Amino acid sequence: MTSSSKDLEQKNKQEKNTDLQSESQTLDEAHAWLTAKKQAINAQLALHAAQIGEYLIETFYEGREDLVVSHAAGKDVSLRKLAAREDSPFSLSALRTFLQVALNFRRIPNRVAKALPVSHHAILYRVADEDERARMAEKATDEKATANTLRQWVRGKGRRKTGGGRRPDCDMTRDFKDAMHCLRNAEQKLFLWQADGQQSDEEMSQAMEQAKRMRDELNRLLASFETPNDPSPDKP
Repeated sequence: MTSSSKDLEQKNKQEKNTDLQSESQTLDEAHAWLTAKKQAINAQLALHAAQIGEYLIETFYEGREDLVVSHAAGKDVSLRKLAAREDSPFSLSALRTFLQVALNFRRIPNRVAKALPVSHHAILYRVADEDERARMAEKATDEKATANTLRQWVRGKGRRKTGGGRRPDCDMTRDFKDAMHCLRNAEQKLFLWQADGQQSDEEMSQAMEQAKRMRDELNRLLASFETPNDPSPDKP
């Protein structure tokens, strides 16, 4: 092989390597761009789902979480009638998922909640312990867990039957958790209003009333901490 032939072959190899490197860089850039777009879409979908869920809670459950999670018969009759309409834009299953997403947004940090797809929210809602649900949500976000992986994580952590599982919280712990839920609810409403870009006088009034309930509840808790169990001066 002549010197010129070797040079030509070497040049062709270099050009081919350059093309391969350029293609690899293009694929990496495309993957990064599409991943970012998917995350942005998921965030918007989760936000919209949470907004719909909040609307349903206020409209059909008097704004009360206990009614949403209650197993009482007939609690969601109106929701069923809404979904049963021929022109209903969403199925009953979708409406229930929106409720679950809204409740998750009240329990999970907003940064994490809006990064998760709606499907992940529906899976996480099965976790009975709310603190564990929040930790699992952060783990799913950090590790970019798939829906199948998340299902494996939550297996065995569903809602417990009455009389089973861990011992119930004491009154003080339950009161404190109720106060924190109230706070998170208020924060969630403000976050959703900011994301939506719209606020009405009625919504602001509801937020103020909720903040007042939260303040009263925290004041009551503070008073209970300051009240001794046994005021007898003889007790050390």
